[in-house]
Amino acid sequence: MRETWVTLFCLSWVVLSIVRVTAGAPVIGGLDSKGDTSDIVSGIVLIRELGCAHCHSDLDALFTPRFAPNLTKLGALTDSAYLRKFLSDPHETKPGATMPDVMGTLPYGERELAVQALAHYLSSSSAEGQGMAAPPSGDSKRGKELFYSIGCAACHVNQGGEQPSLPISGIGGKFSFESLVHYLLDPLSVDPSARMPDMHLEHSEAVDLSQFLLGASPRTLQPLAKDERLIERGRTLFGELRCSACHSESCERAIEMATSIDASRLDQGCLSGTRGSWPDYALSGDQRSSIQVALNSTKALESEQLVEVTFRQLNCVACHDRAGYGGVSAEREAYFLSHDPNLGEQGRMPPSLNGVGAKLKPSWLRRIVVQGAPARPYMKTRMPRFTGREIDRLIDHLLQLDQLPEVDAVTFQERNEAQRSGRDLAGSDGLSCITCHSFKGTQVGAMGAVDLTLMAQRVTREWFHHYLADPLRFSPETLMPGFWPGGESPLPKILDGNSVKQIEALWVYASEGYGMGSPKGLRREPMKLLAGKGEAVMLRRSYSGIGKRGVGVGYPGEVNLVYHAEHLCLSSLWQGGFVDPSGVWMSQGHGTARPLARDVIRFENVPELLVLASQDAPWPVPGERSKEHRFKGYVLDDSRQPTFKYEFRNIKVEDFFEPFMEGERKGLVRTIRFASANAVSGLIFRVAKSPTLSLVTEQRYQLGERLQIDLVSGGNPYLVSTGDENELRISIGLNPGVKDSELVLRYLF
Repeated sequence: MRETWVTLFCLSWVVLSIVRVTAGAPVIGGLDSKGDTSDIVSGIVLIRELGCAHCHSDLDALFTPRFAPNLTKLGALTDSAYLRKFLSDPHETKPGATMPDVMGTLPYGERELAVQALAHYLSSSSAEGQGMAAPPSGDSKRGKELFYSIGCAACHVNQGGEQPSLPISGIGGKFSFESLVHYLLDPLSVDPSARMPDMHLEHSEAVDLSQFLLGASPRTLQPLAKDERLIERGRTLFGELRCSACHSESCERAIEMATSIDASRLDQGCLSGTRGSWPDYALSGDQRSSIQVALNSTKALESEQLVEVTFRQLNCVACHDRAGYGGVSAEREAYFLSHDPNLGEQGRMPPSLNGVGAKLKPSWLRRIVVQGAPARPYMKTRMPRFTGREIDRLIDHLLQLDQLPEVDAVTFQERNEAQRSGRDLAGSDGLSCITCHSFKGTQVGAMGAVDLTLMAQRVTREWFHHYLADPLRFSPETLMPGFWPGGESPLPKILDGNSVKQIEALWVYASEGYGMGSPKGLRREPMKLLAGKGEAVMLRRSYSGIGKRGVGVGYPGEVNLVYHAEHLCLSSLWQGGFVDPSGVWMSQGHGTARPLARDVIRFENVPELLVLASQDAPWPVPGERSKEHRFKGYVLDDSRQPTFKYEFRNIKVEDFFEPFMEGERKGLVRTIRFASANAVSGLIFRVAKSPTLSLVTEQRYQLGERLQIDLVSGGNPYLVSTGDENELRISIGLNPGVKDSELVLRYLF
């Protein structure tokens, strides 16, 4: 019987070992599986990230370990059941975890008691957060949009490609809603190594993200009842199991260093792949081999390799490329978005870090990495904020590696000459820098590239000169034009056409920062597109609230409209001048036409013609273009006034507007003709929807203080109340024997 029990006990350990190994090796986000990482770099990254030098002496300081998480907040943030499960088997609980299993030497019967004691000890050290205020419920849809746009997906989404994903699948078992919000707002206070960096979240954003990540029913943290005996036993185990070797920032460090890290071998200790009195990291064979290559290497690493090591440690390579490695993977490109599509790929994709040490000033480089300073507000992806001992060394290596030839000093007769010339060059009569670049936070043209007033704060003078002289050399996909091909200037009257002096003048001007005088073109006078005498004028471009499916018409007599060519409805009306087209004419067609009036009457952009089950049925609001409505263009009469044509189901519709006057008042008469081969019942035309819509007389309705709508002929009008708003609807009679119908409305200002 005893022999049988011993046999079963031994078999249980074999099974447990197999499960632990097959649960998954540690995942380091910056170490991709595409095979473009050398063994020595991979090995050094693994040794640093696994914290080997916390226990093994490292005389050359090559393997400086990352800071382990701060455990003083563990009990306040983590569910006690999850904590016990994780301590019992970290690799099974969180596949890819870098936390080793440190209880391999404990007899099987003692393991559960040890887990309980450690959990009580770690929970007891939680100094804050026990009484976290419950945040309001979040919006999961907004949280999802944030997750897939601000950069979370760069590390945490695996679309089946080669780039690994940092696991978050067990997050619902670890956090409560309150504790996840607390963590996302300040992850660096928990993980000072910044492997989860600070994403600059507003409180409401952390709430929405937590709602998305945890789902509809997040758990409530279950605190452990305080047990002094278990707490004391856990404190002892924390030292005996050498937990304090890594977590020395939060607990007492009292360990004796093991052998030198250089003496480690694959057949010994943590690298052996066997159980013993050492931590079990569940390393894969390739990982063990890479670590051994790094330990056995006698060749000093070059600065570029040290930069790569840090980039892979911080997972910068998930977004940025440098020296042929890293960059956004093909399966994740869709998650990088821009607020300004006019900037193309440069407006959404993170920049290359080739030569970044020569490009950015050290102070700005530090601001970007340590503070996450934004310089590209047009990108939805955020630059995270990092901390850690690696940052200073990284910046030093970048400054040492990335060098550009020095630019000789350029002299001017007086500094004011350089400033004036730079201002002229930046303006609309010069090189028109103001057309594409923002200025003091103001976007002038269709693009909002990097702000001119930040330029000299960010970049070095050498890079500025070399880049302006040949932008394509630095960025083959750049939208920045080369203004001085072959050193020839397009503006020979400024500084005698000397290209070097012109670039230096721009640098001197940019060096004024927020003290820069405004270049010409910053404040642009509006253009005016107006109807002619007896003729209408049209502009089919983008309008506010419509997009590029707007058709604007200016009629004689200064009455105007925009027709929505997608939802097939009247979108807006106004009296006065027609439009300022400069937003589209001066920005490669990407801007917005602006009505030359302040008092624009806007209608809801939904189809006006539908078939309803009943006269007062709710009016549907389509989320996308209606498949039942098909725009058929328009034709112009002799006065260039359009008749809009579309089809709804099998009904052909013609919609025509013409100006009229009633005394001193101006307006538009609208004639809508319906034609169908078959009778149609339930056909309704909705004219307007507004809380200010009311009946004046049987055929006249008032919309606010500025517009009256008259039914001249055709159909049966009625009002439908929809809560705080009224809808003016007209029932159209395409009944048997009456297959054509005409509706005449009059809009009077």
